[in-house]
Amino acid sequence: VKRIDFYDNGRTGVVSLSVGGRAQQLVCELPGATQSLLDRLQQKNVQVEVHVPEKPNPLFNVLGDIAFPLIVIAGLLFLRSQAPGGGGGIPGMGGQKKE
Repeated sequence: VKRIDFYDNGRTGVVSLSVGGRAQQLVCELPGATQSLLDRLQQKNVQVEVHVPEKPNPLFNVLGDIAFPLIVIAGLLFLRSQAPGGGGGIPGMGGQKKE
């Protein structure tokens, strides 16, 4: 084993190793990177890299939460303005009165 990269808070490891003179990469699911595992890897002179997940921008989350309802409301208002008769309201209700 030449190198290991930890992703997803230590739950996924990508191992670079050499088997029969051929370089290979293996993806491993780990229950969690413990300190003893890291110590053993460092004793064997294995390069260890930890990749921290990127945190999403909270501004984009707020915009996404607001944008969808606004688009739906704007679409409904547009459809109402395009309805014949200019009124709108609930379809099938309040049409012609029976005598």
